[in-house]
Amino acid sequence: MKKYLSIFRIRFIFSVQYRIVVFSHIFTGFLWGLMQTLAYAVFYQTNPGSFPMT
Repeated sequence: MKKYLSIFRIRFIFSVQYRIVVFSHIFTGFLWGLMQTLAYAVFYQTNPGSFPMT
């Protein structure tokens, strides 16, 4: 019985680690997209004529 519990525990820990990595990549992608959007907004506010967005 101990063998089955240890295998289940190892698989569960691996699954949790995998999910944490996936969620951190998703969060990083959203954060990076937000930073790029804010950077473009700041550049556009400083001189709208040099960045024609039409």
